[in-house]
Amino acid sequence: MNKIYRFVIVVFILGSFSWGFGCSSSQTASEKSDSTFFGEDESKLFQGWIDSAQVGDTVYLPKGTHYVRTLRLRTGVSIVSEGLLKQLPHTEELAYSIEKQSSGRPLFRGDRVRDIYLQFEAETRQEAIYCHNSQAITIKQSKMYGDSTKLRSFAGMLFYGCDSITIENSEIAYYGMARKDAKKYQPGTGLRFLASRAIRVTGSHIHHNGENGIFFHECAQAYVEGNNISYNGMSGVQVAFGRNKIENDYTINHNRLEHNAADAIDINQPDKSFRTSIDARIQDNVADDNGLVKGESTVDGSGIATLVGVSSVHIKGNKSTRSNRPAIYLQHCDSIYAHGNEADQVMEMVGENGTVTLDKNKLAGVRLLQNVQTKKLVLTNNDIRTLSFPNGIQVDSLLLYNNTLKGVVNVNMKGVFLFRGNTLYSPSAAGALLLTKVDGAAIKGNQIESTKAPAISVEASARNVLIEDNDIKSVKADVYSKNAEGLVLRANRFQLIK
Repeated sequence: MNKIYRFVIVVFILGSFSWGFGCSSSQTASEKSDSTFFGEDESKLFQGWIDSAQVGDTVYLPKGTHYVRTLRLRTGVSIVSEGLLKQLPHTEELAYSIEKQSSGRPLFRGDRVRDIYLQFEAETRQEAIYCHNSQAITIKQSKMYGDSTKLRSFAGMLFYGCDSITIENSEIAYYGMARKDAKKYQPGTGLRFLASRAIRVTGSHIHHNGENGIFFHECAQAYVEGNNISYNGMSGVQVAFGRNKIENDYTINHNRLEHNAADAIDINQPDKSFRTSIDARIQDNVADDNGLVKGESTVDGSGIATLVGVSSVHIKGNKSTRSNRPAIYLQHCDSIYAHGNEADQVMEMVGENGTVTLDKNKLAGVRLLQNVQTKKLVLTNNDIRTLSFPNGIQVDSLLLYNNTLKGVVNVNMKGVFLFRGNTLYSPSAAGALLLTKVDGAAIKGNQIESTKAPAISVEASARNVLIEDNDIKSVKADVYSKNAEGLVLRANRFQLIK
């Protein structure tokens, strides 16, 4: 990018500023006395400099505090502000609505522009940046603060129909009033992307906004890494879906997602007629205290992720504490693979799902709600305190291998149940493993201990059950059965405990 030294001549002729504008950082503009409470409007002056620049130039705004309204961006002309930009008020009070999601009066506005670099610090009354049908926009090392007293605020940055947007090492905060009510949402998003693609948000601090930290709607190829997204009035990151079903290729890695009033990450495609293959990676994020407003629980608040109506999602190495809802919530999903996550909350499944695999996770529990239908649920090498499989679930294949489990495992389902190499301990009076209803089951090579009841109970409605090569400790050294059809016990080792 070229420094526009040629502006020294222009400014000298106009006689408005000293030689400092557009030159090296050691050269500064003369101070201006404020003619109003807000200061003198410098919009026309700065816009003149931007309009006079050539492609490849960088306009340097001088040090100091500058009052402006809206500056229009131009293709190939970058802007670096060494001072603080304060947006002047308008006579008409503007507020966000579904019908009017942009103010029309941002600090920086770009329509069909491209190849622009921005670096600035600003206090704005509307959006800091609004870009429409634009490409290759980069914002780095910038700070932008909104109006924290506004109940219905526009976003900090809004990109609509854009391509190749990069936001790096920046701070976006206070766009909208802090959320007041655990039951009501209010507008005011930090970063809002609509119908856009090739988006990168890295190393930034996005906090204290009225609604979401980052919101995507009908977007593809989004990369969100290394950010601190906290104290926002809704989810830290939310992905919503449009009519064109283009949502694909999301990476959300190495972020801190704390004290957001809803989910840490919410990917929600509500149309139950199909699932969207989103190809998402949610990895190595740290979440804490999500889903609360002034200590009161909201209806949302997953610690790691809420996934609805999607498939092809890898959830790996995330940590979650003190969130008010399940760490992982799945509804109408398929091809979900969760590996190496830690949470003090449960994973919960509802609705009709395809294949879900959990491997090497440490969770408070796994909970399937009543009438869940799942093709294949696989649990391997997990440390899970409780399992809840209520009456009426339908799982074609329920496979549990090499897990450490505590509590009662109650299997009451249509389908096949395989339970192998697990360590199960239960201090419950209900026992450890209850086979209430199943079409076929193999219980092999497990260590099962029950301190208050028979370790294994098989009801008459459980058919074709094989119990083989298990170490079983219980207060009654046997398997309790009610004449179950096809029950086979072979080579088990029983130990009676007091």
